[in-house]
Amino acid sequence: MTNIYAPVAHSRARRGYMLVGIAAVVIAAALVWSPISAYFAERASVAATQAQFKSATKLHATLLAEIKSLNDLREVAYLAKTELNMVYPGQRSYLAPTTGQAG
Repeated sequence: MTNIYAPVAHSRARRGYMLVGIAAVVIAAALVWSPISAYFAERASVAATQAQFKSATKLHATLLAEIKSLNDLREVAYLAKTELNMVYPGQRSYLAPTTGQAG
């Protein structure tokens, strides 16, 4: 006597194992996704911070060079004369109109 329902029971068991396996893979993927996405977010943040640090280092070097140049009295006198229109005591400052200005 053969059982006609035996293959059905075997295929149900196989389907059950398959569903459990798929569920395990989905749960594992969900558990792994969060740390991976956090890793890539932190990686982007580190790259942005490194770029900001590089920019700040470049600005720092520029400002140090400017400080060094301003420690020279000749440079300060030149800047005072050219940018601020200052003159030494006893000198007179004349402004000549440029071409195109009405007097």
